[in-house]
Parts: sequence; C-alpha cells; structure tokens
Amino acid sequence: MSPKPSSMTGVLYYISLWSGLAILSLIIGYLSVPPSLSTSKITLGVRPETQPNESYRVDLWSEKPSYIESKDALVLVTEKNDPTQNDIRFFCPRFPNEKCDFELRFPVQPGNRIERAFLRLNLLAATVYDPVVKLNVFVESEATHGSLVELLELSAASGEDQIPREFDILPFVQGSSYLRIRITCIASQLIYHPTPNDPIGYAACQALRQPRYENAAACLEIWHRSASEPP
Repeated sequence: MSPKPSSMTGVLYYISLWSGLAILSLIIGYLSVPPSLSTSKITLGVRPETQPNESYRVDLWSEKPSYIESKDALVLVTEKNDPTQNDIRFFCPRFPNEKCDFELRFPVQPGNRIERAFLRLNLLAATVYDPVVKLNVFVESEATHGSLVELLELSAASGEDQIPREFDILPFVQGSSYLRIRITCIASQLIYHPTPNDPIGYAACQALRQPRYENAAACLEIWHRSASEPP
C-alpha cells in the first residue's frame, strides 16, 4: 500500500532535514579540529654506540636547566627518597584538572647531513594513583612546516605510563634548525609522599623527571654522515 502524496511529502521533508543536520554536524566537527595538528607514532630504534656529533641534555639538577622554553602552570618538585638519597626532581601541574603545557626547544646545527637522531624523554603518567592523568607529546620543526605532530599519549586509555627508552626522531630534524617538543599534561589528585602529611603536588603527572644520579631528564642526540660518504 503506497502512502498518500501528502504523507510522502512529509517523509521526504524529514529525510532532507535529518540529512542536512548530519552534514552540518560533520562540517562543525571538521572545523573544530586544529588544522596544524596531525598524528604520528614513535619508533624505538637502536641507538648507535659511537659518540653523537650533537648532544643536548636537559638537566633538572642544574641551577638553570637548558632548552626549557616554557612551563606554563607547572612547578618543579623535589621528592625525597630516604634512605637511598636518590631524590627525584620533576615538573608537575600546579593546579588540578587544568591542562598545562611544557615546551622544550633544541637547536640543530644547520648544513650537516644528519644520519641518525634519537630523543629520550623521561616522563611519567601514574594512572594507578590518578586515573585522570594524561600526557601528550607533540613535535614541531621546519620539517613539519611549523605544524604540531602528535607523537604519543600516556594515559589510562592508551595503557602506557612511560616511554621505555630513546626513540627515532630523524624525520623531524632533517633539514631543520630546531626541534620543539610540547608536552601537554593534566592531573586531578594531590599526591603525598613519603608520609601522609607531606604533599608533593599533582605528581601522578610528571612532564619531565630525573633522579639525582641520572645525567638528564631529556636528551636529543644527532649523528652526522661522514663527508666521505655519498649523499
């Protein structure tokens, strides 16, 4: 049995209306995504045994750590670890449930033929203490045309809480004079250690961390191709 013409018109009207709303939602969703943000994955390579030609280290135990460009709404905390005396320093959010950014900017020597490049970032997302905690790592350089490229996420959703070791960063330093790392972080729980009366901040989210007896919280290492090698 066919619907009457008036009923058919009503059906077509509602189909057109819902189709238009669906298309509008897709357009709004597309426009709401930052145009400079794309996604990538890290590759854990094998670091060469030879000494790098360029090495840039972020030492949180120095009087003024190098290569830190900004640390918006983050605080540097020293966590005591008696009796081992292997205290840890780290940057963590100053306030709960507030997204904050931490940025590093490493120089890269221009004009060299770069063969290998590795980046090490000592981060921690202790989701066992704070399920809200999340760290996202982005990279920017001339190789990305100034756009942010997401490298990874540490969170309960990703199932990752640390970067186990250095990773290959070669595509982002070739042809570039700098490498910028942006770490966005958020946490909700105030952490206490070693006693219940000793707060150490929103420490489940550590944008960079370094035990006293380690030589760096972050490190960029670059190897050049020998001048005698073909391009």
